[in-house]
Amino acid sequence: MRTLLLGIELGDKKLLQLLHEMRALARENATEGFLRILWQQRISARIREMLLIFDGTNLNKLAECMDKLKDYDSISVNSTSNSNKLQDTMQQLLKQMATLTTQVEMLTK
Repeated sequence: MRTLLLGIELGDKKLLQLLHEMRALARENATEGFLRILWQQRISARIREMLLIFDGTNLNKLAECMDKLKDYDSISVNSTSNSNKLQDTMQQLLKQMATLTTQVEMLTK
């Protein structure tokens, strides 16, 4: 029980894996509500905020949904980052083209 209260963290685990690990440690010594509180303390604030709309949902289903959202969120963050890099590169290329166009016009006059 001590490990459950103090020694278990999310780390690189999926949220559902964390929940299963916590259940294994708790065995019959913890209620579903108590596990929910402990589990929520170990996840990010952003995911905790999303959990507010799923108040009465089964904890296993909740963990599965949050894993999917977390995976989607990391994909969208990466694609947004790549999109921003591409946009910056395009802006630089457009500036260089404008400079070259001006230089060519000056040479042909």
